[in-house]
Amino acid sequence: MTTENLYTNICRMENLLAAWAKIKEKGSAGGIDRSVFSLITKGEEVEVEKGFLTNETRKRVAEKVLERINTIEIFRAREMRLSQIMKGQAHAVVAFLEGKLTHYRPYIAKW
Repeated sequence: MTTENLYTNICRMENLLAAWAKIKEKGSAGGIDRSVFSLITKGEEVEVEKGFLTNETRKRVAEKVLERINTIEIFRAREMRLSQIMKGQAHAVVAFLEGKLTHYRPYIAKW
C-alpha cells in the first residue's frame, strides 16, 4: 500500500466516523433527549452529585430511554418501534454512502 492510498483510506475512515456521529446524534434527539426533557418538564427530581447524575437518576433516565425507543411510531405508513426505525435509518445512510441508494430519506421525529 502506498502512502497516498493509506492517506485516502484514513480520510475515508474519518468521514465514515463523522457520518456515524451524525447518525447517532439523530437517534439521540428522538430517543434520549426527548426522554430527559420529559423527566424535567414533568417535574421529576433530577439529582446531580459532583457534576454527575446520581445512580437513582441514571436508572430513571435509562428506564425512560428504553420506554421511548420501544414505543410504536408510524413510519412510512407502517407501525414500527422507534428502535427499528433508528436501525433502518442507519442501514439507509450506509447504503447511501456506499452509492447503493441515490437519495436518503430521513425519519423526522414528531415532538
